Amino acid sequence: DGVLGLALPMMAQSNMFSVMSRMQGETLLRQPLFSVFLSESDHEVSEVTFGAIKHEHMASDLFWVNVSGTAGYWEVLIEDVTIGGKRQNICKDCRVAVDTGTSQ
Repeated sequence: DGVLGLALPMMAQSNMFSVMSRMQGETLLRQPLFSVFLSESDHEVSEVTFGAIKHEHMASDLFWVNVSGTAGYWEVLIEDVTIGGKRQNICKDCRVAVDTGTSQ
């Protein structure tokens, strides 16, 4: 369940190790979500926000995709891989893991 415990519930050692499960269980969140902002500059701080999305950190519109797969990771389907703006036409039912860091 990672360093902070943001894994999906099936990957956590128990609900006690899942920060999100514990906060949801104690109704501490406005919404059952978290958002991550990773700064590219020394002039602003990276942050994780629980229960909300900070729109001031967004560079484009937000779009939602379903978490798919059975491995237990934050996996999403992708249409294809692009290199230099050109689709490579190599994906059929391709999934990628969305992760800010990993211990594996």
